[in-house]
Amino acid sequence: MSHANYYDRNGVLVRREKEQILIANPGDMRVDAEAVLRGAAPDARNERISRMFHLIGVGDGTGKGLARIRRIWTQRGWNSPRLLEEFNPDRVVLILPLTKGEEERRKLEEKGRREYTEARNVPRLLDYLTDHVRAGIPELAQALGISEKETAGCIDLLLRDGIIMQEEENEGETYRLRD
Repeated sequence: MSHANYYDRNGVLVRREKEQILIANPGDMRVDAEAVLRGAAPDARNERISRMFHLIGVGDGTGKGLARIRRIWTQRGWNSPRLLEEFNPDRVVLILPLTKGEEERRKLEEKGRREYTEARNVPRLLDYLTDHVRAGIPELAQALGISEKETAGCIDLLLRDGIIMQEEENEGETYRLRD
């Protein structure tokens, strides 16, 4: 939390699931990811929040929090935490698996990445359809800066929830908000 960019449109996301905990902060990494994983070079973006955590005994300001988390995960035999950096918008995502085994880790990582992508892109997709009334998958993918596969996943989710509807046109399938 002390590393998040609170001036960004997207907020901090913390989600607890059966198989993992996902924490996503807006903003980029200001320190090399390997240094962070080793517990070196603290660089809190929000000094006051960092200080508050220190005063209530939650953090010590040494930058060793992630190294401690990794040590605990290793002691429990869980799959290693993963630190991902995404761009446009800038996000740092920490995935804390609550599982053991390589195959489970791969499935969980793919599921977490897909759900995070949907959570990040669905509101942007809805904003685009609000401004442009209707659009096809290629147009939406280009506008959002994501793959057509990711766009199709978001579309499927919105169709399933009845938020948008599909229309057939000369150019192919388009999508619009439901009336």
